[in-house]
Amino acid sequence: MSESASHHIQGQLPGLLLKVNWDTLCEVWFVMGLILLLTWLATRNLQKQGISKAQFVLESIYDVWDGQVKSQIQWQPSKFLPLVGSIFLFTVIAYWVGLLPWKLGWMLDAWPVLDNGHKFEGASPTSDINVTLGMALIAVMAYLLTGTFSGKQAYWLPYLGLSSHNGKVQANLVGLIEWLDLLIRPLTLTLRLFANTFAGEALM
Repeated sequence: MSESASHHIQGQLPGLLLKVNWDTLCEVWFVMGLILLLTWLATRNLQKQGISKAQFVLESIYDVWDGQVKSQIQWQPSKFLPLVGSIFLFTVIAYWVGLLPWKLGWMLDAWPVLDNGHKFEGASPTSDINVTLGMALIAVMAYLLTGTFSGKQAYWLPYLGLSSHNGKVQANLVGLIEWLDLLIRPLTLTLRLFANTFAGEALM
């Protein structure tokens, strides 16, 4: 999508009506590729005994993340560590991408030009609201699927204006609140990360 608070290198993919921000797409794929490369380099020589200092540091970081996830999630927390870790790594590295010396490229004649006619300045992918919206939707989808698998049909009763007490299903008025929470949650997740990153980029 082209909606954003800043200018981008825009184009249109075949079969799509909406424009896409090519700079954001390239940066997102760069960050994901970098994460895959770093994790491969970090885990290719793991040992059970006589571990290296690098492996000790990695295992210490893993233990901290594992403890944080287990303190926040009660239902099978080990299954959420890859998701939480991936979102954390993506957010951190994506923010660092915005700190790269992009303006050095201005000396090149072939440097990309934005849709406003100025040369591409470089920014973190999370300063594009489309990226933070996608991350928020992933988090909310994981939230809903977890509730469905852990609570079965009872999880969806509040959304239908019902509640279960002592095995009996009763009507209540919290259904609207549950739906509002479901709509507001991705909005707040989207705007919080976007606003923080965009403000930092603007100040820089």
